[in-house]
Amino acid sequence: MAITNLQLSVVFLLAILSIAHSQPRNIFLPVTKDQSTLQYVTQIKLGTPPVSRSLVVDLGGRGPWIDCDQIYKSSTYKPVLCGSEVCSFSKIQFCFVCYAAQRPGCNNTRICDITPINTVTDNFFVPAGELATDKVSVKTFSGARSGPDVILPRLILSCAPNALLEGLAAGTTGMAYLDGSPNGLPNQFSSAIGSRLPRIFALCLPSTPNKRGAILFGSPPYIFHTNVNKSNQQDLSTELTYTRLIINPDSPESFQRGVRSTEYYVSLKSILVNKMPVSINSTLLTLASGGTKISTAKPYTVLETSIYKSLASAFSKHMAAMKITKVAPVAPFTECFSTDNLAYTALGPDVPVIGLTFEDGAAWEMYGYNSMAEVSKRALCLAFVDGGSAMGTKLVIGGRQLEDVLLQFDLRALRLGFTRSLIWGDHACENFAA
Repeated sequence: MAITNLQLSVVFLLAILSIAHSQPRNIFLPVTKDQSTLQYVTQIKLGTPPVSRSLVVDLGGRGPWIDCDQIYKSSTYKPVLCGSEVCSFSKIQFCFVCYAAQRPGCNNTRICDITPINTVTDNFFVPAGELATDKVSVKTFSGARSGPDVILPRLILSCAPNALLEGLAAGTTGMAYLDGSPNGLPNQFSSAIGSRLPRIFALCLPSTPNKRGAILFGSPPYIFHTNVNKSNQQDLSTELTYTRLIINPDSPESFQRGVRSTEYYVSLKSILVNKMPVSINSTLLTLASGGTKISTAKPYTVLETSIYKSLASAFSKHMAAMKITKVAPVAPFTECFSTDNLAYTALGPDVPVIGLTFEDGAAWEMYGYNSMAEVSKRALCLAFVDGGSAMGTKLVIGGRQLEDVLLQFDLRALRLGFTRSLIWGDHACENFAA
């Protein structure tokens, strides 16, 4: 029987749909912890030919930046012209011309002017950096299945001077920002791939330099295996508790008042130690007074002085009741304790549980694994830091408290998902299955 053209077309269309459906739909970036700086570092392949670049990861900023003072050669590097679509999309208001030796980062035509910021040191340089685009190669996955690397033809980034690398982990050449701006990686990856990659990403930070975590762009499932059995796999997105993400209309990080923040704020209501509320001025937790945000640029949670003192006092009283003695402080910590009478569990040192409760009723509990830092074989310290009385954002949840916890940032629904410590279920961030 002869096959008609219509039948051939249907077969061809079904084949295309089958291939498209089978293709991995999410993007995966590995993340490691630098031992010296405690910063989190990822790798992406940039340019033509592709070169692996190590970038410090942060939830803040406004799109990725690269050091272009050092040799940056790529045949697909393109400066963004003033008045172009990309310049407008990036909400750039200024342009400049560079008359020095022509290279990436310096072109003698009117180029979009952007100020890259090192959010670890809060440094920036003027004149600002050149906005540009280049190809990027990234890994893909679907569920527990790894996929091929895919090339995205246009990653928007900015060129920065070499001096901006000061304070970053050795070997890194810039920063990869997961912020909510148009040029943040979540929005850029979603725009490049389309509806198959919604504006959702998950973050799972490793606790030690010899382990690998994951940044997962796209919808669940997020499949992790247990520590003892790789065949025992679980979608950890089913363990998420949700609270709302807040857009701060007046960013404390901006140079100008009234600039909308691109960072991730939450509506913290109270802090607890062993389920007992800590006495603090709750007004400080409101967005109008500075509020609470999440930042991987800070190695430990930082609190405004009065909040920190109340937390430290309450925690120390509970430790004293457990007959755990104080020892001399070790910077940057003030509350340090002897390990002589301290018991240990699967969740780390057996210390009072620190809880964060949010206005919508969600609760996040932190056990010794995330709340303490080992400073010697005989001493542990409360891994929270006094940020001073002049902090803009009054509480910044930092890296140590986020390690081996799965976080999901849903930029469509404006909500944050978080699990309890993955240690509860014999999991770890290094166990991402794909």
